[in-house]
Amino acid sequence: MTKCALPGLVLGIAAVACSTEPPKQSVPAPMPEPAAQPTPAVSWSRSEYDEHIRRLVDALNGETASFPEVLEFTVEALKGLDPTHREARSDGSAALKVRARDGADVGVLRVLPAAASGVRSMELSMDTAAHDEFLRFDDKARATLEVRFGCGASAPEFFNALTKTEFKPSTLLLRSITEERPLSVGGSLLVDRAGNCTSTQSAIHYSKAAKDGPPWQTIETPAEPCGTAALADPKVAELQRLLESLGKP
Repeated sequence: MTKCALPGLVLGIAAVACSTEPPKQSVPAPMPEPAAQPTPAVSWSRSEYDEHIRRLVDALNGETASFPEVLEFTVEALKGLDPTHREARSDGSAALKVRARDGADVGVLRVLPAAASGVRSMELSMDTAAHDEFLRFDDKARATLEVRFGCGASAPEFFNALTKTEFKPSTLLLRSITEERPLSVGGSLLVDRAGNCTSTQSAIHYSKAAKDGPPWQTIETPAEPCGTAALADPKVAELQRLLESLGKP
């Protein structure tokens, strides 16, 4: 009896011993790496915006601005666009703020509804302190810059940059203008759908021999050809994509 019971007892102990072994630890699955976040576009600082705007205003006023220069400015300036604040206007357009790195407002981009011809457009408007020639007589004088871009079904229709200076006229300012040195108050660079570029300039001229009216007159030069724009530039396509995305509700 004893010999018959021992094997069962031994087997029972062995079974218990086997069942009491610690369970194997499961290896945790590796955690998936977080998805890469898009790097936000870095806009200029307020002072950098002022510097670039003033430089382009001077070039447009002097009829020396080139299409690549204006295009480069526009693309870089719009990196400060804030699409989260969209204001609907009564004319059917939408206005979006352009901000510097510190959040300061530096301009407004208006997206206009499609015209009857199917052309859609946007207008970037910015301003900064005017040139020293104006600030000496009016410390509130401002130089305004507007860049307008229009696109049809698949191709750009126009690209225009215009500037004007707003100031309070004074006798001292007018007397600083001579026949040899007129005072430029505006300019433009206009590009049509074929890429033809023309420029204009608006300036206050002084004429000692003037008989009809005052000796100071604001004269705008006729549009003059100033080269051809490469509308196949990738930056133009970038503006087209931006216009398309902003046109959606």
